[in-house]
Amino acid sequence: MYMLVNTRPSNLCVKQHHNLGYLVTPFSHTKLDEVKNKVYAIDNGAFAGLDEKKFMKIVNNYKNNKKEIFIAVPDIVGDHKATLKMFDNWRNILNDYNLGFVAQDGMTKNDIPKEAQAIFIGGSTEFKLGNIAYEIIQTAKEKGLWVHMGRVNSLKRIKYAYESNVDSIDGTKYAMFDKVHLKKALDYISSLQKQIPLQL
Repeated sequence: MYMLVNTRPSNLCVKQHHNLGYLVTPFSHTKLDEVKNKVYAIDNGAFAGLDEKKFMKIVNNYKNNKKEIFIAVPDIVGDHKATLKMFDNWRNILNDYNLGFVAQDGMTKNDIPKEAQAIFIGGSTEFKLGNIAYEIIQTAKEKGLWVHMGRVNSLKRIKYAYESNVDSIDGTKYAMFDKVHLKKALDYISSLQKQIPLQL
């Protein structure tokens, strides 16, 4: 599933595409009415710099629509140990929601918090596409967790994420240039689903 960080697509067939979900962030302009009864998650926006007030405003705005796959608990880009501390600090604040732990450089498959309901594969490109992240994905899936991968901006990486058993992805290319690229990405995911059945 591709998760869009805005609700701009005007083409009805794109909006209703079965592989389209939404990733609500403190910096996007996603409207609550657009995502009701649709698959969505909430990102904390830490990659661009965490704004706690904006993040909590998003969380509170969506508190009566608790159908999110996960909320990405605030993290520190590229630093697993610091992210783990952030997770410990924030999990009680967000304990009414599905907690998404953001995997960063330095994490291993043995470091998945027991409180997490989802894993968000972040970190550097080397980490994201490396063997350790792959092991984290497989371990998370064995535990029944949802797995999301960020910064997926090419068909090649979409295929890599799909073959790695990732459940959802996002990427700025398809959000910023949705009129040109979004439907191609959604249709490509559909073609992969036909060619390569998802692992259980």
